[in-house]
Amino acid sequence: MGRRAVAVVALVFLVPAAPVHDPFGGGEVANHSPWYVRISHFPAETWLRPYELSAQFPPFRDTDAFEAPANCVTTAVTWIGPITRGPFRYDRLGQDSLWVPIANTQAVDVIAMSC
Repeated sequence: MGRRAVAVVALVFLVPAAPVHDPFGGGEVANHSPWYVRISHFPAETWLRPYELSAQFPPFRDTDAFEAPANCVTTAVTWIGPITRGPFRYDRLGQDSLWVPIANTQAVDVIAMSC
């Protein structure tokens, strides 16, 4: 009898570490994409440059939402405490922008965007 070769393939997803979360501030956003990300702490809005954290800006430590822009695909990961969820893909190609709400217990990391 001959021997059989068996190939094993492993897929590994690299997910950035959770952004530093201020337990008193509420929802926070990290931007690990090469694009600007618009965030909102109602009624104010601002833009996060690539590799910025909302916690760097005191008015936005409690972020209410981030924008998945029109004609782009945005990928994000969320944390609630130590629990990671996602990645979530927001495909807005041919569609209007979508504001994605953030709970006070969440931290969100935008890890990719293509437009």
